[in-house]
Amino acid sequence: MEPMTVGTQGFDPVHVAEQVVMIEAFEHQLTFHLADGTMTPVGLTSEGRLA
Repeated sequence: MEPMTVGTQGFDPVHVAEQVVMIEAFEHQLTFHLADGTMTPVGLTSEGRLA
């Protein structure tokens, strides 16, 4: 399976919803908990945008 990126590339929202179990939001980070048991942290800027 190819890694998914969000941006100018298209993605299938149904497929994403099947893979993401939970998203935790922190001041400077989002943590995606995936269906395969992994966690993927994503940094945020001070404005709350993807780093």
